[in-house]
Amino acid sequence: MTKNIVRCIDCHIAFKEGNDYKLLALKRSDNKKIYPNIWQCVTGKINTNEKPYEAALREVKEETGIETNNIYVVDEVSFYYEALYDRMNVIPIFGIKVDSTKLILSEEHQAYKWISFNEISKTFLWNKQKDGAVSFYKMLTEEQEKLNFSKVHY
Repeated sequence: MTKNIVRCIDCHIAFKEGNDYKLLALKRSDNKKIYPNIWQCVTGKINTNEKPYEAALREVKEETGIETNNIYVVDEVSFYYEALYDRMNVIPIFGIKVDSTKLILSEEHQAYKWISFNEISKTFLWNKQKDGAVSFYKMLTEEQEKLNFSKVHY
């Protein structure tokens, strides 16, 4: 029987530029065994005894050097089926607002760029990462009331 597992997170990072938001896209290193050279948001595995939001904060720091307390639960869940392990991966999605575009890339990524809403669909490879980016963008711009309810307090 196929099992459901929560073992990874996705996290979108947003920076306000003028009256609009830009989202961070990271290009995976070309030496990665899995998905080299694709553009993605911050992703990562959840460690044992770690809550998903803790994993998101840790992964953001590891992959970008960014430390923040402004983390939100995005009202979207990513998922995919992993045939090799016969498991359904359920992935919580988070969003983070930052005040600066400065970051330090880890070895996992070779490049980054700040993209506009119109660039989401042509930048990210995975549809669920596109959906998460769109949902977070809408929370920031059209559905701001959701930010009040979705901020993670810890």
